[in-house]
Amino acid sequence: MTLAYLSCSMELNFKKKLALPFILLSSTILISCGGGGGGGSANNSGTCKDGSSSSFCTTEFHNNYGLKNIKAYEAYDDGYSGSGIDVSVMDGGFDLNHSDVNFQNFSYDAVNDDNDANSESPNSAIGGHGTHVAGIISAKRNSSGMHGVAYASNVVAVRMLTDANNGISDMTAAIDYASSKSSIVNNSWGSSSYTSTATCIVNGVTYTCRGVIPATSSSGFNSTDERNKWNDFDDDDAVAVFAAGNSGVNSETGQIAFYTLGGSFLAYYDAQTVLNAGLISQTNRSSPESRYPMIYGVMSENWMNVVSVDSNNTISSFSNGCGDTKNYCIAAPGEDIYSTVPTSVDSSGYDTLSGTSMAAPHVSGALALMKQKWPNLTAQELVDLILNNASDLGASGTDQVYGRGLLNLKQSM
Repeated sequence: MTLAYLSCSMELNFKKKLALPFILLSSTILISCGGGGGGGSANNSGTCKDGSSSSFCTTEFHNNYGLKNIKAYEAYDDGYSGSGIDVSVMDGGFDLNHSDVNFQNFSYDAVNDDNDANSESPNSAIGGHGTHVAGIISAKRNSSGMHGVAYASNVVAVRMLTDANNGISDMTAAIDYASSKSSIVNNSWGSSSYTSTATCIVNGVTYTCRGVIPATSSSGFNSTDERNKWNDFDDDDAVAVFAAGNSGVNSETGQIAFYTLGGSFLAYYDAQTVLNAGLISQTNRSSPESRYPMIYGVMSENWMNVVSVDSNNTISSFSNGCGDTKNYCIAAPGEDIYSTVPTSVDSSGYDTLSGTSMAAPHVSGALALMKQKWPNLTAQELVDLILNNASDLGASGTDQVYGRGLLNLKQSM
């Protein structure tokens, strides 16, 4: 199990221009122009609402362009901030003492089975991941750094990944705790696997290679008890928000990373090239975690899958596409997102990261705003409001790349 997350080095690699590598499979040479997607810059003009300035058009607001792109100002102008709403975040370790994040005063560490979700190694990539995700949801609006989508909501931290990025063998307690504390559970993690081996020729050198793609099954659903806990989201009136994963399996901009058998990065290939080589069966496919309703035929009304788009609302080259989750899949900003990290990761307490990990909490924060406005609506009704009011992207209507479209709080609220 791995987090649906791009480390700094992987983020740089995804923006690296590659020189015409190709895959050689079954004596067929397939040419592919490699290349990564780059995010745009935020608009810091001081305007946010329909081109007009308001009290919410602050530097703090603009430091995460995602707030403008999802039209979060509409909720703020209506007086909603997420106040009184808890959002559970199942992730790696956290920095519960970060001064700019609204963490609840209770947490759970499923790794050590105690009530301290702080990271044991806060300077590690995983140690910073949970804090970055939490900030996108609930960083305070206090004229410092950036603020979250639901800046007055609280995050319930649930640690279920070790600092070495390994999932625990039994997630039952983590799922149970997260869903018992909140009706919104953010999951910026997922599973990946390798393609079968092929031959990659890069700069005239031949390698045996394989690509990283979404897994077909998840260790997070290993046991009947774990699956029963996820199925309880229906009875518990809760929604699970999942990141789509970062394997680049999307048909529009997708770039799938290929490695030597020893794990050294070689090149990126677009999804169609990899499909033509017979190494994948579809050009849009998300992680098994986000596909849970499709795999097990249960409760898609309580599940949301989130793909990443850049500041121009184009799907990120690292993001998986919605694929067969398209009816409950939505796009949100996930590329070059500025949010909170432990000061041991960056002395400022903030850093810019990319991944569907960063897209999912935009949706979780949106749900918190809507839950504050409509506390009596069920989880399914809130999900329907978001899905039915998304801004269409890509092919007209619901499609396998962007699903229902871009998260739009102006319409949803």
